[in-house]
Amino acid sequence: MNGASYITTRQILWAQRHGLSVKMRNKGGNVEDVRKNLFEALSPQAADDFGQGAGNELRGKMCALHSSSALAVNVFHYLQRTGNLNLAARALGIRQGAYDALRFEAQFPVRGVKLKFPNAVPHLDAILTGSSKPQAVAIEGKFREPYGRKHRQLRQTYLDLANDIWEGWDALRNAAEELIAENWQPEYLDAAQLITHLLGLRSKFGPTGFRLIILWYDVPFDEGAAHRKEIEEFRDLATEDQIRVEQITYQDVIADLATERVNHPDYVDWLAERYL
Repeated sequence: MNGASYITTRQILWAQRHGLSVKMRNKGGNVEDVRKNLFEALSPQAADDFGQGAGNELRGKMCALHSSSALAVNVFHYLQRTGNLNLAARALGIRQGAYDALRFEAQFPVRGVKLKFPNAVPHLDAILTGSSKPQAVAIEGKFREPYGRKHRQLRQTYLDLANDIWEGWDALRNAAEELIAENWQPEYLDAAQLITHLLGLRSKFGPTGFRLIILWYDVPFDEGAAHRKEIEEFRDLATEDQIRVEQITYQDVIADLATERVNHPDYVDWLAERYL
């Protein structure tokens, strides 16, 4: 068994335990109705977030049991709806701050990049904003994707941008050049996507107005350890340019939230049974 099959099998078993009909598709299992894949129904605000995205999530992708969007919603939607974003921040390792809003499928186009297809604009799984510094906490979540998906290439377009978008980011630009030249090819980390996220966030918030959290699902195989190492190497690379990139696993986030079980028993028990 490898990381992808481990996640797929565990999610199918979860669905079967709860009497859900599962259709095999894209080497994984899909439920018939997206609502069966979620802890609770989407609020109008969250539904609008996904409706404005270009990923076609609600009309198919989020029906997959291994959907990273569904995982992000299951962890954060309840906290958003009940006004407990302080718990989300704490679980993510943010020790101070006042975050009062969370959006899903946040899009931050890179200034100066005109893409032929709208869905080429990177979509962050979630973003926390408020009066804290840095102003925004961007969350890029991964579930099954690192363990078996071929990652995209970085377009030369991004290196051809005006110098100010890269100013002070020499280490990241060098990494981008190595990625395009295929001299650097992470096996599990989608480095091209992360670089475009960072450029998009800088376009919106400036070089110091955000932090990016890589939120990923660990697996008990060598793949999990290798994925962690690639994430940490990318984090260290970003640190050279004073870019705030951090990482945490979904397991660690859910374990932290589990300490609040007395106040949120249904939510905590549902998350733990499905994802731990």
